[in-house]
Amino acid sequence: MASDYKKIAEEHEKRYGWDTKPRRIYKRLYSEKTHFVDELIQNADDSGSEYLKLQLDSNALLVWNDGRQFNEKDVRSICSLGSSDKDLTDIGTFGIGFKAVYNYTEFPEIYSRDERFRIRDFIKPESIDEINPEIAELVNRGKTVFCLPFKDNPHHEDDIENLKNRLCNLLLKERSLLFLRWLKTFEWKDEPNNQAGSYSRSRGPFDKIQNVPENQSVELVKLTMLLDDNNESSETFLVFCKEVLPPKDVISRLLEQAEDDEEKQRIQKSADELQPIEIAFKLQDDRITAMDDNCMVFAYLPTQKETHLKFLIQARYQTTPPRDNIIHPNESLWNRWLLEETAVFLPELLEHLKASDLLEPAFFNILPLKKDKVPEEFKYIIEALQKAMQEKAFIPTEKERHYAKAEDVFYPDTISLQKLVKSSGMPSDSELLHPDIRKGTKEFGRCFDIMDEAGVTEIDENDLLCWLEERSCEWFKNKTNKWLCSLYIYFNEGVS
Repeated sequence: MASDYKKIAEEHEKRYGWDTKPRRIYKRLYSEKTHFVDELIQNADDSGSEYLKLQLDSNALLVWNDGRQFNEKDVRSICSLGSSDKDLTDIGTFGIGFKAVYNYTEFPEIYSRDERFRIRDFIKPESIDEINPEIAELVNRGKTVFCLPFKDNPHHEDDIENLKNRLCNLLLKERSLLFLRWLKTFEWKDEPNNQAGSYSRSRGPFDKIQNVPENQSVELVKLTMLLDDNNESSETFLVFCKEVLPPKDVISRLLEQAEDDEEKQRIQKSADELQPIEIAFKLQDDRITAMDDNCMVFAYLPTQKETHLKFLIQARYQTTPPRDNIIHPNESLWNRWLLEETAVFLPELLEHLKASDLLEPAFFNILPLKKDKVPEEFKYIIEALQKAMQEKAFIPTEKERHYAKAEDVFYPDTISLQKLVKSSGMPSDSELLHPDIRKGTKEFGRCFDIMDEAGVTEIDENDLLCWLEERSCEWFKNKTNKWLCSLYIYFNEGVS
């Protein structure tokens, strides 16, 4: 049975009044007109949908998913200017977010089971008596359908072109399916131009990593894009997840800062839920490799906040109203806690990778350097990784599958000095850096900079001389003639 749309419209008009406020809201919040696509993807995932399709016609956009169908609560939510039935992060509701569709339409239509209505004036549902046969068939198959008749405006053609471009970029540029909970397939079709595309996500175990704690998981995620049935491309990610419960002190401080009972209710709801912290490394030929661009922070979907890290991080951050950025941790205790948890999680991942023989020299290319343009709010991550390499054995040494703390590893600046130092036993309690990690090389130069910032000691002939001056005559007597000759040659003939 359909909801009482007239009653809801009257209640909303009484609650919100009516002026140009809703129009000002969406104009101000959504400077990027195609942002509504994110909202439709998020709402499909929130409803438990595994499939979403967008069909672009000349006069309208038709969208449907196979998730949970609408009820009266959903009708009220999608016609509201915000809903109190949500948690701290605003995930899982329509509210303000859905208003992004008004950049393209005046009267969005929703069809789901018995609910068949259009929204007038942003907040007023009204019944639809006649239903398009194509939509009727989809509804009869259990789909939830959104029909967005396009506005007639001077920029119509440009708006449609921008929408098509956005649909083409959703996977390999934005990687929108990577961290979603339910959505597996997203298809779009441009009917007038007979063009189509599909995005899919598949998940599977990663058997190389064993003994993962109960509150953690690791899986392979493959993203595949297909354009016009013949242009296929894909990416594979190694995704680690850790679920953590918000600490009581963070919740208490948030409750103290809450401005009203509604905000307190949202905070308390978040306090009782395990929060996922996720980190994704790109895999290429079964090796973890650095990402050079589009490393946006995710709040399920990508935001516009570039981290300048070389891997991806995701959590249920508090975001700005249009969900295109996260609130700075200086202004959000919640986000500060999530980022601190991410910084704690990363060293734990180094342990997993080491135990699985994946902590190879090339891996360190993905770690951040102080000179990178990492925003201040993500500095926790740089500091945590450097501290981990200083306090635990994560630095690869010349011995196969062997690691040491940064302070126990040294690096001779030439190959000849490396050989001489190695044979001299200097110093006896330290180890040589892995031979692949060389200063100034194209492949491993960044690795070396990572090691240098962590505290690996680089030595030259002056360091060797100072050390030799402290050795006793007996020490030299015990050295072979071959080693003594090599020492003489190095310092007197300048062999390098």
